[in-house]
Amino acid sequence: MQKSIFIIDIDNTIAETWPTLVDRKIPLVLNYLKLKPKRNVVSKIYDLIKQEDSSVEVLFLSARTYYYKPVTRFWLRFVLGFKLNYQTILVDRANDKVDYLKRYLSEGYSIKYFDDLSYNHENGEIKYYQEVINFANSNSDIEYYDYAWIKQFS
Repeated sequence: MQKSIFIIDIDNTIAETWPTLVDRKIPLVLNYLKLKPKRNVVSKIYDLIKQEDSSVEVLFLSARTYYYKPVTRFWLRFVLGFKLNYQTILVDRANDKVDYLKRYLSEGYSIKYFDDLSYNHENGEIKYYQEVINFANSNSDIEYYDYAWIKQFS
């Protein structure tokens, strides 16, 4: 049986991040602590996880510097209330996520990937990390849940 992993982004996927970026006087660490969860999106992801067998793995993969790992894990556990076992990996740039997708594919995983892969909301023009989107969409072992999927539950 093929191994299965849910790879879930945080910012603008399961958390309302971009509105907090408008006020640049507030330290980013405080913004991360105060992020509002997107409860409907999280609920849909939980429902999909429950449909899998108990061996499914969960990885939060987000583009934040490593400095923010403690506050990220705190937010996942105590603000979001995520109760399942999971790993957290932070990368410097969104495009670095491709390396992790490739790694899990090479290890024989089937991937359900939840990531808006968008940025620049706070400046009024949404842009996308097209390289990562193209990679996710081009691989049959990745089921990609994109910005449009996330938006319908936000």
